[in-house]
Amino acid sequence: MVALLHRTLERPVSEALARFPIVVLTGPRQAGKTTLARLVGNRQRNYATLDDLSMRTAASRDPEGFVRGLDRPVTLDEVQRVPELVLAVKKEVDRNRTPGGFLLTGSASVGVTDGTLESLAGRAAVYRLHPFTESELGGRPGWNPLERLIDARDAREAGSRFRRRKRPPFDEADLLRGGFPEPSHLLDETGRPVWFEQYRRTYVERDVPLLVSVGDVSSFTEFVVLCAEETSRTFNMSRAASSIGRSVDTIRRWLGVMQATFLIDLLPAYGRSARKRLARSPKLHWTDTGLASHLVGARSVRDLRDRNLLGPLLETRVFGHLASYAEGMPLPVRIQHYRRHGGEEVDFIVDLAGRRVPIELKAGATIAGSDLKGLNGFLDSLRPPRLGILLYGGEEVMNLSESIVALPLRVFLGG
Repeated sequence: MVALLHRTLERPVSEALARFPIVVLTGPRQAGKTTLARLVGNRQRNYATLDDLSMRTAASRDPEGFVRGLDRPVTLDEVQRVPELVLAVKKEVDRNRTPGGFLLTGSASVGVTDGTLESLAGRAAVYRLHPFTESELGGRPGWNPLERLIDARDAREAGSRFRRRKRPPFDEADLLRGGFPEPSHLLDETGRPVWFEQYRRTYVERDVPLLVSVGDVSSFTEFVVLCAEETSRTFNMSRAASSIGRSVDTIRRWLGVMQATFLIDLLPAYGRSARKRLARSPKLHWTDTGLASHLVGARSVRDLRDRNLLGPLLETRVFGHLASYAEGMPLPVRIQHYRRHGGEEVDFIVDLAGRRVPIELKAGATIAGSDLKGLNGFLDSLRPPRLGILLYGGEEVMNLSESIVALPLRVFLGG
């Protein structure tokens, strides 16, 4: 029997159910939303899924009557399949604001085409479930490295909050497994490619048509692969349009669909002042490195190296962890990337309720002075106290300066 792995969002979602009449749990298909919804329900919630044809038909014909007929508390799974239900739930909640009455899950952004999600403001708590983090896979769902950085005064204090015992280096094969529950936790090297291919087909043939007509399916599939190849790189819509022979408007529309179905994220460029000469293009990050690897035809770590994707996918993997850790925090967290036109770059700027912490990633186990150029450049623009993080492939926590600490990647991600 396979052990159940708990998720970081269990506690925040459970607490939200005790406070809000509606809780919305979104995320990519097969990320584990249904399992999480049942965990936080403690078997006391009723359950209805809109993947069921008869249920979906009844909900479509009379959304308000369908919602009124549900015994609460209730979980409505895959609610994006009948988006009219969101407004029906809102009306019902306005009559009865009992906390925890409705838990809605969706593998596409609720109200992506008509803005219905905004109508829930003040009534709902919204969370996004990401694929498994290393800490969740390792049985440590409570681990959150961002919480340890919030009030650390300097590099020495930050370093002291991370375990100093040696851990094995990051396993590059983890990039091929990704973080979806089945391929990362249950399937072997033979089963994973089959699972990922079925996921791709389901996405193109089932999920996308729910949101928008893509027209030429072959070109859209080509665009999906192109995005996988471009992970962790600044995304240029004109270049992408030229590459596959489509208009920029089409590329923009397709990009929006991929965001709405949680396959990609566009990481905005950092910009605090219009006077700074900063690059403004967003970086594209795939939600899951295993799926991205499959789409580009990589079956081994050597394939990733040969295609110059090992570094980009590692950066994407770290971004996914940061986004997941940020989702579970009670304070506002914003993640951006930093790039000056002179070439100075930092992979991530994490804004922890107003405190900006630059995080740079280095896959290797050795550190050179040039690895700190971007961190130092960004920190010079801040007022003390300043803190910068270099995540690297080594095994020791090292204080590199008063403001910069090097943390082992495996320790930061997995606890």
